[in-house]
Formats: sequence, C-alpha cells, structure tokens
Amino acid sequence: MCLDLALFSLPYMSETDALDFCKRIYKKNVKHVLITMGKDGQYVYNGTELLHGKAKMIDPLDTMGAGDSYIAAFVNSLYNDGWQKGMTMPAKALKKALLAGCEYSNSLER
Repeated sequence: MCLDLALFSLPYMSETDALDFCKRIYKKNVKHVLITMGKDGQYVYNGTELLHGKAKMIDPLDTMGAGDSYIAAFVNSLYNDGWQKGMTMPAKALKKALLAGCEYSNSLER
C-alpha cells in the first residue's frame, strides 16, 4: 500500500535537512512529501526533486484555517493537473500547486 501525500508542518529546515527528512519519509512508500514552515515557505518532494515554495508575507485578517486552505488549494491544483491515486506528479505540477496553496491561503488579507 502507498500513501500519495504526507504533510508535515515543521519549523524552518535547511534544504539539506528537508531533503534528508523527505527521503526518510519517501522510503516508507510515500509518493509525495510536503513540509510547510509558515513564513519560511514550503518544500515538496516527489522522490527525485525537492522543490521550495516561498511564503508571501501579508497582513492577515485571521490565520485560522490558513493551513487547511493551503493544503486544499495544493491538492486541488494537483487534481486539476490530472493527479490520480498512485501517480507521482512532475515538478511543473508541484511548483504550480505550491503557488496555488500560497495564493489561496493568503486570499483574505487586509
């Protein structure tokens, strides 16, 4: 059995530490590993590439649900790019999903 996406909300990690972490999780039969780090952005790993998404600094009305909004937009973007169970998504789709998550979770700024 395979897990299509594992999500972790962690404090800042260097690219090297993030890659090591993602590789350990990936070896447990996980197709994609997503790490969100608040203001420090996000990393996503698909078994071959570690991609970094930047956070957009805003003056939020409220941060309640920002993480939920992020993951919803991230997954929706992948789905719209044809993501199906067991499929590994290419870097282009993952970069687009990182941006979609960031944009949507920040959509209620002041």
